Amino acid sequence: MPTVETRWKKIGVAIVLVDGHVIVGERQPGQSFSGLAEFPGGKVEAAEDFATAACRECLEETGLAVEAVRQLDSWEHVKVADDGATEIFRIEFWECSPAGDIAPQLDALLEGAFRWVPLSSLAGLKFPSANTRILSTLISRHPQD
Repeated sequence: MPTVETRWKKIGVAIVLVDGHVIVGERQPGQSFSGLAEFPGGKVEAAEDFATAACRECLEETGLAVEAVRQLDSWEHVKVADDGATEIFRIEFWECSPAGDIAPQLDALLEGAFRWVPLSSLAGLKFPSANTRILSTLISRHPQD
């Protein structure tokens, strides 16, 4: 009997919170879920943990250096791929703050398609379903004014 391969797809996501605002971007054409909102994040590389990946991806995608504060949530999904391998998708959402003594200007432009968004506006944005629980957590902590 052949051994069934298990493949992990690990994603670290930075939830950068400053003065009631969070960094949000828009997925670009050609990306999966294009046109949907997203937080900065991406694949965990070899010898990297989720928090480190979230911080690295935030810097690469937005130009803002951040430090991980604490894990806020995680999401996991298991599926069988076309080749019979088991694929396990795991996303960890990390609360992050700007690195050092940097106080970002909330009206300043970030790199890429990212911008500062008031937490009270999150409910009006469309994110991939893997973000449902973290959005609920963020919105419940910062209800609309």
